[in-house]
Amino acid sequence: MKTESCTFRTTGRVAICTQYRGPTDTRGARIRVTCEHQKAKTYPYPYELDQGEAHASCAAMYAQEHGWAEGHWVGGALPDGKGYAFVRTIHDLWPDRIGK
Repeated sequence: MKTESCTFRTTGRVAICTQYRGPTDTRGARIRVTCEHQKAKTYPYPYELDQGEAHASCAAMYAQEHGWAEGHWVGGALPDGKGYAFVRTIHDLWPDRIGK
């Protein structure tokens, strides 16, 4: 597990991490989305959403592009305040194992 790059290893799951990137002279604000073993992607910041929803929206687009959009995802802010992490719930991955 590497916390600096948001790399997580758990059985059968993937963590999608998001990070806010502020505007520059040539680009508007954006959200960078990363995931282990996948290329990072940057999305324009969706100003119509609040902060958490903006990160969730970009994570959802990334998941859909990688064929992971089905099921339920949960997420929250990272302790350093620099982004969010989202993971697919165990209920969707192993429904036969719930309660065992």
